[in-house]
Amino acid sequence: MSLKSLFNQLKQLIVPIPPVSKPKQTKKLAKLTKAQQKEYVAIDCEMVGVGPNGSVSALARVSIVDFHGNVLLDQYVKPTQPVTQYRTWVSGIRAKHLRHEWIKKRSTRD
Repeated sequence: MSLKSLFNQLKQLIVPIPPVSKPKQTKKLAKLTKAQQKEYVAIDCEMVGVGPNGSVSALARVSIVDFHGNVLLDQYVKPTQPVTQYRTWVSGIRAKHLRHEWIKKRSTRD
């Protein structure tokens, strides 16, 4: 399957969702003080597939950056179940990434 045909199939699945409320801007980021900038972080999680045909998503990498884009955390996470679909085309994750440097997935009870 070509990337273009995959994109066209995905486009057909997209359903526009109306916003819950009218968007509003709370603060202009450029006007934040240095103290306020320390309050902002961005988190990105990369998921892989586990279970039959990779049908269940599992965390495989978490990255956190501060207001200025400085990396605070960039860590692979070994899923608790065997990975059946790496989703490399989206996640960038390959089997070799989960073989070496990883942290164990912690229970929410810890």
